[in-house]
Amino acid sequence: MVAETLTISREDLPSGKYDVTIKCPKFGDYRKARKIYPSDDQKRPGYSVEELLFAMQLEDIVEETGFSILDKSKPKDIVDRLKLFTIADRQALLMIFLEIFWLSVEKARVGRDLANEYMLAPAFSYELDANKMPSGELAISYYSPNTGTQLAADRRYQGPQQQGCSLEELLFAMCLQTINGEDVQTPNDIISVLDNWEISDVQFGNLVFINQFTLDDSGAEKAKEVGKLYREKLGSKASEVKPRSRRITTTASEAPTEQSST
Repeated sequence: MVAETLTISREDLPSGKYDVTIKCPKFGDYRKARKIYPSDDQKRPGYSVEELLFAMQLEDIVEETGFSILDKSKPKDIVDRLKLFTIADRQALLMIFLEIFWLSVEKARVGRDLANEYMLAPAFSYELDANKMPSGELAISYYSPNTGTQLAADRRYQGPQQQGCSLEELLFAMCLQTINGEDVQTPNDIISVLDNWEISDVQFGNLVFINQFTLDDSGAEKAKEVGKLYREKLGSKASEVKPRSRRITTTASEAPTEQSST
């Protein structure tokens, strides 16, 4: 997306009270939100990481009178900005926000179909042209990972609060070869190569990548069924083998002794 900010009209909100201006987020902004979002072992925050990102991207909230009610200098907890909205407005704004910047259901379906298509044509590397990506502005290529690559990603991964990403996204970043025709330069924080991407582009590329190279639910179920068949074969073979007769011996101390009569 070329625009840096977007204004959501008051006419599109349930209350009709204010125009809301937000900065258009990139994947790097999403990573920042994930880093500061409370971890699972902390007190339940009462909001989602997506709501936190939305609060971080708020630029202005202007009432019908033209008065701005967003003071960026406070509160200290940035998610408290959401308290300026009614419940219905907050819900509507989040749905609008995700519809604009997140991967759509339709595009996700296209991604899964593309992954299945690539699976039928194994190669060392693959390309996603700009016309396939949600933004239409990014063309990438990536190479096929193996278990060694995955293990390397596992060793690098420190969790969302340290890196602001998932393990799958890190693996995807590690396998990138080119971005818009330029070779990928791999920094120490390799996930940062995705920071300037649209969030939906990262989600789409990662979806194709993961569906292409890892086992999906149906594949996992098939593997389980195959395992059951092998287990049954092993069980039938075990029942066909007759157990050998065991020779029981006794030690001298266990042998019966004959008592002498007096």
